[in-house]
Amino acid sequence: MLRYSVRLNSLDSIAVTRLDVLDQMKKIKMCVGYKIDGMEIKQIPASLKLLGKVEPVYESFNGWMCDTTNCRKFEDLPEGAKKYLRRLSEVAGVELGIVSVGPNREQTIVLKDLI
Repeated sequence: MLRYSVRLNSLDSIAVTRLDVLDQMKKIKMCVGYKIDGMEIKQIPASLKLLGKVEPVYESFNGWMCDTTNCRKFEDLPEGAKKYLRRLSEVAGVELGIVSVGPNREQTIVLKDLI
């Protein structure tokens, strides 16, 4: 769905907010595709009947199990978080523009010049 939203809205980057809510998860699943009747599909089906048969395809990531709320640069993030974010960007088909590690403004990591 993210890849579809990126394409539909002609996005050139995405923002990942509140990465910190994943800090204590041992495993993190990311939907990377869909199947219908065991066959991988490239497009979201327009038919509601087919949409009801869609099964998600997941990739699992090891959690990083540490606090990210004090990270201020991408390089400061744990390796597991960086791996997760890189794969998310790859699946979406666009760059990461912003990653936030908490609710406060200073907890925003800007990765792309947005102006």
